[in-house]
Amino acid sequence: GVSPHVGWGGILVAPRAWGAVRMAVSSMPCRVLGERSHRMLSMGPIVAAQKSLDSIVKLESLMKEDPVRIIAIWMEYHATKAACAAGVMSQAEYDTVLFRAKKCPVCIAPIRKGKGHMTMVAQFKDGKIFMTTLEDYQTKGEHAEPLMVASIHKDLLKEKELALVRVDYTEGLISKEESSLLLADVLFCYYDTETYKDVAKLNAGALDFDYELFINRLFIRQP
Repeated sequence: GVSPHVGWGGILVAPRAWGAVRMAVSSMPCRVLGERSHRMLSMGPIVAAQKSLDSIVKLESLMKEDPVRIIAIWMEYHATKAACAAGVMSQAEYDTVLFRAKKCPVCIAPIRKGKGHMTMVAQFKDGKIFMTTLEDYQTKGEHAEPLMVASIHKDLLKEKELALVRVDYTEGLISKEESSLLLADVLFCYYDTETYKDVAKLNAGALDFDYELFINRLFIRQP
C-alpha cells in the first residue's frame, strides 16, 4: 500500500485552484466533508517509493504479447492482489492526459459513501497521480497523507502504444472498486475535452467553476 511516511510537501503548485474549491464547498451541506479549513492551502509534490514495471511483471515476456493480451494480463494480475488496482491508457490518451496535466495538475473527483460522497483531490507530479481527501487536505495541509498513488508506466508506449497504470491504495479507507473508479474518473477529466475545460477553470481559480455540476457529471459516469 501507500507508505505511511509520505507527506504532501510544501512547494506551491496550483494555489489558485484552492480558492475555487474553498468557495464552492463553503456553502454546501456538510455531507461527509466534515470541518473545513478556510486557509489557502498549497498542494506540493510527494516523494513516494515507486516500483518499476519490470519489478511488477516480467517485462521481457510481456513485450512479446500483442496489446490486447497485454491489457488482459495486466488487469488479471491486479484483480485479486490486495491494496492495488490497475488501469490502461492508449498512446493517444496518455499524450492528451499528460499534456493537459502539465498545464492543470490539480483535479477533484468523488467517491460514493452511503447516501453522500467523499471528495478526493488529485495532483499529477512526475508521472504519478497522488490522491487524498479534500477534508484531510484542508485540515492538515502539507501534512496530509495520500490515500492513493497511481504510477503511470510508459515502458510499452513506443512498441505497443500502451501506458500501464498501477494504483496503490490504503486498505480499509478505500476499496479496490473505489480506487478503480476514482482512477477512471480522474483520467476522464483530462482526456474528455468538455470536462477538462472545467478542470482548467478549477486550476485558474475561476469564479464560474461549478463544484456541484462538476461532481454530478462524474457521478453519472459511475455504476
